Amino acid sequence: MSALRDEIIEAEKARSDLLKWKLIIVSGLGGAGLGFTGKGSVPGALYVLLLIPAVCLYVDLMCRHLTLRIMVVGTFLRLKGRDEEGEYERFVDEIRGKKRKRLNVFALEDWALEWSTIVLSLLVMGTVLVSPEIGRTGGSAPFGDWVRHYSFVLSGGAGIVFSFLIRLRYFRRWEKIEKHGR
Repeated sequence: MSALRDEIIEAEKARSDLLKWKLIIVSGLGGAGLGFTGKGSVPGALYVLLLIPAVCLYVDLMCRHLTLRIMVVGTFLRLKGRDEEGEYERFVDEIRGKKRKRLNVFALEDWALEWSTIVLSLLVMGTVLVSPEIGRTGGSAPFGDWVRHYSFVLSGGAGIVFSFLIRLRYFRRWEKIEKHGR
C-alpha cells in the first residue's frame, strides 16, 4: 500500500505546485496588464487581464481533479487497508462524521482556490469601471465600445459561472466516491 500513499503525496505536491503557479501567472498577467513592467504604457496591455479568469479556471479544474484522485486512493485505503495507512483514512472518515452533511476537514485550501478565482473574476469585471482606457467612447469601429466594455464583463462573468459549474461537477463526483465508500 505504500505506493498508494506515495500517489497521494505526489498528487498533493502537484496540487500545491499548481496553486503556486496560479499565483505566479495571475501576478504576471496582472502586472503586464496594469503596466507594472517598468517600460511605460503599452496600448491595449490592459486586455491581458482578460486571460486571468481562464488561467484561474484551468488551475482550479486541475486542482479539483487531483483532489478527486486523492479521495479515490484514500477511500480505497480506508476500505481495503489493514495497516497504518488504512487506519489513518478511517480516522479521517470518522472526523468527517456520519451525518448527511459531512465536514470536509481539508476544505480551507479548496476555499482559497475557489474564492480567489471568484474575486479575481470580479476584479476583471470591475476594470470597466476604473479604467479610462476602457471607459472611452467614440471608437471608430461600430462595435468598438461594446467590445471594450463587455469583454471584461464577459470574461469575469465566465470566470464566476464556470467556477460554480466546476464546483458542482466536483461535488457530484465527490458524493459518488463517498457513496461507494459507505
